[in-house]
Amino acid sequence: MNEIQIYSAIMFFAGVVLTQAIFYLDRKRKEKKFYIFLSAVILQVLESANLTHTSALEFSTDLLKTLEKSEKEKYLEEESKKLSALMELYVLLLIKAVPPPGRKHVSFRTWTEAQALIKQMRGFLQNEKSER
Repeated sequence: MNEIQIYSAIMFFAGVVLTQAIFYLDRKRKEKKFYIFLSAVILQVLESANLTHTSALEFSTDLLKTLEKSEKEKYLEEESKKLSALMELYVLLLIKAVPPPGRKHVSFRTWTEAQALIKQMRGFLQNEKSER
């Protein structure tokens, strides 16, 4: 083989290696974006579930007009504790639904962390609406 053939073969394999590296990095970047998007969708699902349960709780306390105010507050406190436990369960179940490689991109592990992120997300959305 002469020098041109050797040089061409080396450049060919270098091109193949470079192409594989570029595709690998692109795939990893897209995978990371997907899992971040999935995390945001999970936050939206949790927010929706929390709003649904909270509104049902408020509706049920409105129907309990026969109870005194202190009993209503006690009932509301007990039900909010149950709701918090239920939301913790939802968080754990939804995080477990994410494939193991993607769990490192989920930025919350508990309901309180998810609530904080939901409040931040609401703040960003309100800022965008006010800027328009």
